[in-house]
Amino acid sequence: MIPHAMDFKKVAGNDTIRFHCSGCGECCRNLKNSAMLESLDVFRLARHFKELGHPGGEIDYLISEYAEVQPINESGYPIFFLKTVGEKEECVFLKDGRCNVYSARPRTCRLYPLSVAPGDKSAGKNKSDFDYYLSLDRTSHLTGDAIRVSDWMCENFDSEAKAFIAYDYSTLPEIGKLVRKLKEPDLKRLVFVVMLYRYYEFDTAQDFMPQYMENTRKLRKVLIDMIRESEQQ
Repeated sequence: MIPHAMDFKKVAGNDTIRFHCSGCGECCRNLKNSAMLESLDVFRLARHFKELGHPGGEIDYLISEYAEVQPINESGYPIFFLKTVGEKEECVFLKDGRCNVYSARPRTCRLYPLSVAPGDKSAGKNKSDFDYYLSLDRTSHLTGDAIRVSDWMCENFDSEAKAFIAYDYSTLPEIGKLVRKLKEPDLKRLVFVVMLYRYYEFDTAQDFMPQYMENTRKLRKVLIDMIRESEQQ
C-alpha cells in the first residue's frame, strides 16, 4: 500500500534518519485499523506458529484470533489488520511490553519507521526498484543514532518481501478493474474469493511466492468467470 502523503515523506536510500528501538512498545499501541497484514505476513505468522506447535499454525485460526477484516473500498474488497486490545489499542501480539512474534513480525512492523512502494517506472535509468518513505506520525521515536535508509532496508527488507511487493503491485491494477465490473450479488461472493486466494489457500511447508502467483492467477480467472456469468444472465 502506498503511504499516505500526510503520514509519510519520501526519502532516498542515501539519506540518514535518527532511530533507535528502545523496546518501549509505544509503536505497538494505538494501532486500531492501521497495521495491515499482507498475504506474506499471514503466511509467515502461520509458519512461525506451526513450528511452535501452536494452533495459530492453522491460517483460519490465526486470522480469527489475531486479525480484523476491513473493506478498503465500496466494493467490499477485504484486507486484514492486526487485532488490537485494551484502551490503548495495543497489538494483540504485545505481551509485557514486548512483541512475542518478533521473528515473524509483519512488514509494517519490520520496516518501521520506514515504508516502501515500487519505484516510478517513468524515471528511466535513474529509477529505483523501490521508493522509501519515512513515517511522520510518531516523531518522538525518531531519536538515537543516525542510520542510513539503505542500510535499514538491507537489514529488514528481504528478497522474498521485495518479490511479493513487486508482484502484488504489478497485478493489483488488473484485479481492481475486474472487481469494479462486478455487480450485486457477486460482491458478497467477492469477499470469500479474495480471502481464499490471498490469505487462506497456502501450505506453509512450501515456498510462498510460487503459491501466491498461482493463487493470483486463480483469483483472476474466478473474477473473469463471475463477470461472464453476470453478463449472460
